[in-house]
Amino acid sequence: AGPVAEARGFARTVADYRALAHDTLDRCRAAGWSVVLYGAGHRACVTVTGLDLAGRIDRVIDDRPTMAGGYLPGTGLAIQGGDTLAGHAGPMLVLLAVSNENEVKVKRRLRAMNLDAVFATILSPRDTHDELAAVRAALLVAMAERTGALLASGHWR
Repeated sequence: AGPVAEARGFARTVADYRALAHDTLDRCRAAGWSVVLYGAGHRACVTVTGLDLAGRIDRVIDDRPTMAGGYLPGTGLAIQGGDTLAGHAGPMLVLLAVSNENEVKVKRRLRAMNLDAVFATILSPRDTHDELAAVRAALLVAMAERTGALLASGHWR
């Protein structure tokens, strides 16, 4: 396989991943989850624009004061400060677009807010396919729990 075949293979892989990401985010939003992008740096911008995710993201959060109040380039999505998540009601998917060094800190900080959040890293070196698979599994569990609660309450037959 030459370079042209490799490039076509890469393009197919990106298109497949884009479709999987769209489907995953669409399912989350249909289930009532908010989709939050955490991190508004250059890699987040490239990922969101390259995979055409902007229309599937409800909020963009960044802890850097210089970013809050601006917009994620090419998306029209306003960037809010990290404290704006405090008191958020309802389940959310947090797409982590932060450095590996900051990921643990961000998760710890958000967990301290007692948010109903599922986290997925959207930047390498993590296997982002595995991250989306984990989100889909968490979504299935949440839907099963919700269905069980509705059945137990007698509100759904």
